[in-house]
Amino acid sequence: MSRKSFDQVLSELNYDVVELGALTIQVLEESKDALENINVALAKKTIKRDELIDQKEKV
Repeated sequence: MSRKSFDQVLSELNYDVVELGALTIQVLEESKDALENINVALAKKTIKRDELIDQKEKV
């Protein structure tokens, strides 16, 4: 693997980690709001987004 290819893969990995972190923070905030406000619709939305996080972690 060339240095350029390595740098590109590393950059893509960094982007993916930042994106996953941001999504996780969003889901945690929504989860807290759903619990505090007893918002079932938001809780269901949060569960679906959590499943998306789980899928991204496996890649």
